[in-house]
Amino acid sequence: MTRTDPFELFKQLDPSTQLDPVEVEQRNTEVLQQILQQPRQTESRSRRTPWILGGGLAVVVLATAAFAFIRSSAVSDPLAISCMATNDLDSDIIALRNVEDPVAACGELWETGQLGDGEVPELAGCVNGAGAAVVFPSSSDICSRLGLAELEPELTDNAAAIRALEDSLVTTFAADCFEQDAAVEEAQHQLDGSGLDGWTVNAPEPFPTDAPCAVPGIDIDAQQVIVIGARSL
Repeated sequence: MTRTDPFELFKQLDPSTQLDPVEVEQRNTEVLQQILQQPRQTESRSRRTPWILGGGLAVVVLATAAFAFIRSSAVSDPLAISCMATNDLDSDIIALRNVEDPVAACGELWETGQLGDGEVPELAGCVNGAGAAVVFPSSSDICSRLGLAELEPELTDNAAAIRALEDSLVTTFAADCFEQDAAVEEAQHQLDGSGLDGWTVNAPEPFPTDAPCAVPGIDIDAQQVIVIGARSL
């Protein structure tokens, strides 16, 4: 499979300048998801970051002849959500990004016919081996049958901080054109106030002259806020 440079994907964003933050988040979700899905050359595809779609799902089944041990987990990656069309790991999916309630959000896709025929099945939220939410159209025992943890609705403090940081970055950078130095400074300012220890800001390449305005992204595995020049003035 040919790998696409994730930063080239950033540059495919519409070079608008007067953008509503909600519109920006909706329109850029697919591109950001693709960026974060790009596997690193030296690592397996089982990694996270919303590198979720190509990732393997860890299977852990603890059982005896009498019972199966059911475990639950909060997500460590709150940004990537997979709404599964069927009850298997190779299902077609619709990927969402940074939604408050993964099960409810996937339910809306079923209700509107984007998944299925407009009828909303019983839905079960699980957590995959990459720490992201995966929602199946099944009863709650689907998680244990697939060896996944059941989804705990409450976020950890770290996951909540990541969600809040991305929301703030998207809103701020959509409202104005931040050129490279200003983008790094603003991203660092927001990162400093996020409570996320050990994170850094990375501007991996010079902003191009024809797209000098920053678009932000988050790499959870690398603990980085990434800023790329991808919008024109």
